[in-house]
Amino acid sequence: MGNNVRSGIAIAMRLVGPSKRPHPLILAIFATIGAAALVFYLQHQAITTLQQQTRVIVRQLSEQAAQDVVREVRRTLDGPVFDTLAAVNHPDLREGRMDLVAHHFSEGLEAYPHVERFIAWRVAPGAAATDAVMFYGREGGFTPEPAMGREVVALARQHADSQQIYIAAENVGAGRRQVFLRLFWEDARRLDYFAVLGFVIDPATMARGLLTGRRSNGLSEILSRRGGPAALQLRVTDDQGTVLYGDLPSDAEGARITLPVLFYPLEDIRSRLAAGVPPRPWTVEVGAPGLANVGAGTGQSYWPTVLSVMLMLVAVGLTVQAHRRSSELARMQTDFVSHVSHQLKTSFSLLAAATERLAVACEQMNEKTASMYLTLAESWQRRGNAREAAACLDRVTKLVPGTRQAEQAQTRLAAIQGRDPATTAGFQRP
Repeated sequence: MGNNVRSGIAIAMRLVGPSKRPHPLILAIFATIGAAALVFYLQHQAITTLQQQTRVIVRQLSEQAAQDVVREVRRTLDGPVFDTLAAVNHPDLREGRMDLVAHHFSEGLEAYPHVERFIAWRVAPGAAATDAVMFYGREGGFTPEPAMGREVVALARQHADSQQIYIAAENVGAGRRQVFLRLFWEDARRLDYFAVLGFVIDPATMARGLLTGRRSNGLSEILSRRGGPAALQLRVTDDQGTVLYGDLPSDAEGARITLPVLFYPLEDIRSRLAAGVPPRPWTVEVGAPGLANVGAGTGQSYWPTVLSVMLMLVAVGLTVQAHRRSSELARMQTDFVSHVSHQLKTSFSLLAAATERLAVACEQMNEKTASMYLTLAESWQRRGNAREAAACLDRVTKLVPGTRQAEQAQTRLAAIQGRDPATTAGFQRP
């Protein structure tokens, strides 16, 4: 193909020649090259636009999915307060219906895996406070834990003077647990409380309970619902940068949202909260590396255009070669026609000369024949055979019309025709 292009350029230079007007073939070659360049440019622009649009779509989908993940995690964190502790009412606690409390706690542990255990403390007159604090764990049933019970009692008494309903604390007990308590007051004056409910969370296992197991299925459903065929992926990291969940590549295109992690609904209970804890910022990242690479893969797939341009260049080379061959054929045809014309002219000249000689020979022969007929007519006339003499003279007039011999024949024929025909009727041809 390269040889064809070089030969095409050489022919193009010859076609331009000394004149300034370009040959149509030159215009066709440059138009083809310009069309190829334009195709490359337009495809590059289209791919660039596609990549930009893809990144925007990925960011939008990822941001929506990240917001849904944050809401789901937030709902899970708020659930023990709104769904479990709020489900237990004052009359049941006053009547000592711990069976109903245990039922709600069992449902709470089933629904919220990040909760380690629930707390129930019914302040009974004359009973030891630390002995009355019971813990409901995943093994089922209430069990006392004196050391942790003393921490819970101390925490409730410490903040009772604030006359608030909720208390949140961290680093409680030997295991440095997080504890959330709800105080049930005797009356609206909030001077004495008769029960305390709450739950305990282990910070070391909270992320696993929030993000794995059944919760992982819910997160995967969110990613599938938002991303569809885009295959969104999730990664959650804590305030130390440790990956808590997910395998999203760090350089993937997507969205990032900071989630302030608290094990209670701060915004909803702020006015009724006696003490709280600072939130721990988690980072929720959602992206679609597969979809983001679609633009890059498309950007690298220039091969259809390259193939088209190569075919166009091959066509140009073939066109140039065909033009060169057609030029050679035209030159050969011109040479052939010139040679044939020369040969025909020579043949025609020879034929014309021969014809002229033949015409002269025929003329000379006619003159000799006419002379013989005149002599024969004179002989017939001497013998008295006027009819044969007239026939010979008539042939002379036809052989050499307009000549001196024809005039003589006509004169003699007129003289013969003026005689009496009877005198010549009995003459015989010699």
